[in-house]
Amino acid sequence: MNNTDKFKIESLSIKNFKGITELNVDFDEKNIVVLDGPNGYGKTTIFDAIDIILTGFPRKYQAVAIDARSTYDRSPIHKSQDQPMELSLSLRNSEGSVCIKRCFGAATKGRCKDYNIKNIFVGSTLYLNGKLSDQDDLERIIDYSCII
Repeated sequence: MNNTDKFKIESLSIKNFKGITELNVDFDEKNIVVLDGPNGYGKTTIFDAIDIILTGFPRKYQAVAIDARSTYDRSPIHKSQDQPMELSLSLRNSEGSVCIKRCFGAATKGRCKDYNIKNIFVGSTLYLNGKLSDQDDLERIIDYSCII
């Protein structure tokens, strides 16, 4: 795809993430999207999901002072611990669409370091247009400055 052609978000799908059981948003041809609601209704969770999909690790946790060796009983990002989590984003430019999906397995391991906020994002699996990929593949396909 041509990296100079700006991408628009077409759709977002969130399953089992934080307070959201399942959410599918189709942005159609809209140029302006407004997220409105009281505190605790999931506005920031939607932005966190997009951040995780695109970068693999949300920026807001990068500066958190938690020892990565600390263990936890539960995943802080799974709504239901026994269900996998999936975050998907479809982007479109004049040359076509790209579907980016990050998957996290169910959080059923018991007490471990994997549920530490510093470690939990490392275990995601990235798919681009249905194919197993890595962050370098994603960065080759899209240029973050080309997302509007």
